[in-house]
Amino acid sequence: MVPVYFRAALVSVWVASAGCERGGEGPSARALESAWTFASAITNDAADRAKYRERVVRGWMELGELRRAEALARQVGDWRSVVLLADLAAEHARRGQAREAARLLAEAEEQVANVRGWPLDRVRAHLARARAYAGDVGPAKVLRERYDHDPDIRGRLHGSAVIALVAAGRWEEAVAVAKERPQNARVEDAVELTAALRDAAALPVEAPERRRQLLELAWGTAGEIPGWKSVEARLDILEAMVAVGVPAAEIAERLAPISDGWLGMTAGGEVRLIVLGRIAELWGRVGEAARVRRIAEVVGAEIGRELQPIDQPALWARLASAAALAGDEPLAVELFDRAIRGTVELANLRPRAMAAVETALAVVRGRMDPAKIGESWARLRTSIHGG
Repeated sequence: MVPVYFRAALVSVWVASAGCERGGEGPSARALESAWTFASAITNDAADRAKYRERVVRGWMELGELRRAEALARQVGDWRSVVLLADLAAEHARRGQAREAARLLAEAEEQVANVRGWPLDRVRAHLARARAYAGDVGPAKVLRERYDHDPDIRGRLHGSAVIALVAAGRWEEAVAVAKERPQNARVEDAVELTAALRDAAALPVEAPERRRQLLELAWGTAGEIPGWKSVEARLDILEAMVAVGVPAAEIAERLAPISDGWLGMTAGGEVRLIVLGRIAELWGRVGEAARVRRIAEVVGAEIGRELQPIDQPALWARLASAAALAGDEPLAVELFDRAIRGTVELANLRPRAMAAVETALAVVRGRMDPAKIGESWARLRTSIHGG
């Protein structure tokens, strides 16, 4: 089975650059509406249903449809609804919409009383991050001291402090805090700090070059992460660089050695193929259709022996998204068809619905009109509705 970390990566949505579809109209909106239907079809596992619904809500958030995301967030279920409300508050704060941010944050904090067990610390960290986007570093500092023993929480709250300082315009202090390292630093600290620096680059700043400085700090921090997690972090940073307008030539220059290295591996199994899928999508974002096609060929030759059938559709869908972004529509349609064929062949509804969500989110990332996938898209919908 594919590692949990990569399962999340496969369905992560980066659609800030997918164009503006306001009012819930357009092909991306239609794909997200289908994705919600697919996620809601997971009726025999409430936790999985909530997890996949959350991913769809994040798709609406990144499409800029915050009202739609807010309405659906309340339907997600369990502690994830509270996290989504906190993250929506953070997004409003990032946009300078203080009143909306305060309203959602108040609702999220009221619902914390209903959260029990292990998710509570995670929810509190998201609330602290939301306040950080408004420039309030206090909760992050308090929680960082309280949870200093927990690397997962500590790392996230360290990052929240950096975000808060950037949001408050305390630039030099933000950079100084970003360079701090705990005495007993662990991998999780670098992972969370890298992500926070990447996210902070999306905040309004006085000088655009500061965004680049944050992303360079993130790139360096990612180097402190061992193994494939470092590669994943740097791919995330490259996506952020695309979003803030770093020239395609510079993205390609950084990506090429990573891409060539993973293509040239003789080992790595399923992890290698999934990383190649992410690399392909980045090549798509910078218009390198030939690079995408080459990776699709390599993955196509190996996917049958390296991935279980349950995991194959998501990878085909990511490659299809990459081809669509690169402008190779015939290849995109062919690869989406493979993803859908693999999905509808899954016997059980739960994994079929999960794969369908992943395919729909890939359609959004690829800025693909579901109508162009034709009968395959209709077959995908029928496989869930009729399941």
